[in-house]
Amino acid sequence: MNLSKNVSVSVYMKGNVNNHEFEYDGEGGGDPYTGKYSMKMTLRGQNCLPFSYDIITTAFQYGFRVFTKYPEGIVDYFKDSLPDAFQWNRRIVFEDGGVLNMSSDITYKDNVLHGDVWAVGVNFPPNGPVMKNEIVMEEPTEETFTPKNGVLVGFCPKAYLLKDGSYYYGNMTTFYRSKKSGQAPPGYHFVKHRLVKTNVGHGFKTVEQTEYATAHVSDLPK
Repeated sequence: MNLSKNVSVSVYMKGNVNNHEFEYDGEGGGDPYTGKYSMKMTLRGQNCLPFSYDIITTAFQYGFRVFTKYPEGIVDYFKDSLPDAFQWNRRIVFEDGGVLNMSSDITYKDNVLHGDVWAVGVNFPPNGPVMKNEIVMEEPTEETFTPKNGVLVGFCPKAYLLKDGSYYYGNMTTFYRSKKSGQAPPGYHFVKHRLVKTNVGHGFKTVEQTEYATAHVSDLPK
């Protein structure tokens, strides 16, 4: 599907991490063909977020894969799914036993992509970097995509920089499912991506961030 060079996005997230409930609204957009777009997330209510925001950031932007820059030669599963759009289920398993499960239903109407997101995190140690809000940022990473049983599966290692200069690690697995009847997933490829927080309000009441994402195949010898 040919898209406008200025597509808007909106997202609603409801979640619970270690029994702390929260809700976010997000708005933004950009050019889906450049691999770059920006969003602003706003936390509902008066309370601050009682854990590190960075563990949930991928539900806001890595979920809108339509904004990935795809070169010729790789089928763009996400743009091709429109206007029906797609759904995904995501799980991040962290090194200290914490687990975050997320799901999103993406819809597209009148040049706006909307994501309805659910997130639940459990088993994060009270003295660990997530609950003590010690994460500074998520480092750039790369997702490996493989087709399996009609679904596109993404595998992605994650490294989070902490305030003391050390790192906290996790492994993310995502299952992407087009809602367009008969759409087959593409072959084996990669998406490298980076999230950059450009403005953060106190207690993560507001967060502005930009995502960069580009697809590619291996350039190593066969």
